Amino acid sequence: MTAFLFTLLLLAGCGNQASEVDGSAPETGEDVIRAMQTAYEGDWYDTITFVQTTINHGPMGADTLIWYEALKLPGRLRIDIGRPSSGDTWIFRNDSIYVYSAGRLANAVPTVHPLLLLGFDVYHMPAADVIAKLDTLGFDLSSMYQTEWNGRPVYAVGADSAGT
Repeated sequence: MTAFLFTLLLLAGCGNQASEVDGSAPETGEDVIRAMQTAYEGDWYDTITFVQTTINHGPMGADTLIWYEALKLPGRLRIDIGRPSSGDTWIFRNDSIYVYSAGRLANAVPTVHPLLLLGFDVYHMPAADVIAKLDTLGFDLSSMYQTEWNGRPVYAVGADSAGT
C-alpha cells in the first residue's frame, strides 16, 4: 500500500503532460515511467539544494529539526540532519545509505531510496533500469488506473482500482 500511495503522489506531478506514450494512454506502470521521461526529457535539473523543516513525532512529543539537502543526479543525495557542523549526515549513493553520526561512519547498508528513484533519478536513467529497481522494491507496475488527486488527473500504479 505504501508503494501505491507513494507512486500516486509522485505521479500527480505528471498531470496531463505524461498522459501519452507514443500517442496512446499508458496501460501499465512501465508505460507511466516512459511517459514521465518523455514529458520532461532534457528539462529536469541535474542538481538541487534545499532546506526543510522536519517534525518527528514520538512518545516524548514532537522533535523539530532542519535538514539541509543536496542532490546530484542520478543517485546521489546528502542530508545533513540539524546543523551541518554536527556531522550527523545521511548519504545515499550507488543504491546504498551511509549514516554518519558526529562525523563518523556509523552504518552503511544497501538501500534503493524510492523517493530519490521516482522523484528524481527517473529523469536521468534508462526506463529499463528504473523499472528493474522498482521491481526490487516490490512495486507492481502491471496494474494501474486513472483517478484524481487534489483535483488533478493522475495515474495510480500498483492497483486496479481504489482500495485494492
